[in-house]
Amino acid sequence: MKFTTVTAGLLTFSTLGQAAINLTWTPDEVGRIRIGDEIRVSWETDRTYDLEFKFVKWQKDGWKPITTSFQNLRQPAGEGGYVFNVPKVPHNKLYGFWLEGSEIDKNAGHANLTSWFMVNKKGYGEPRDLKA
Repeated sequence: MKFTTVTAGLLTFSTLGQAAINLTWTPDEVGRIRIGDEIRVSWETDRTYDLEFKFVKWQKDGWKPITTSFQNLRQPAGEGGYVFNVPKVPHNKLYGFWLEGSEIDKNAGHANLTSWFMVNKKGYGEPRDLKA
């Protein structure tokens, strides 16, 4: 498994108020994500939330959840993170990460969806022995 190191861009989706959840993920040095890779997902919140984290697949009408890594994880304001292991999924499709936070004492929340990325099959882009 390969651990990745470069930060990608964000697509922010806000549901209510001025709450903030900033979510990033880190692909390898050329932006490649493969089945079995470990992806570091980081976030920063401006208040305490109960968080839910999903790995999602792009669809024409939005997105579909593939896995839910955690629900109701109490996160105080500040930085947090998670190492996500890319599961066996159909390769060459678009995927993303969804982090949703519900405020503890209010009926409000905030969510963030990363930019879409393609998952390649395991071994894609690995060096090959070209000896005859």
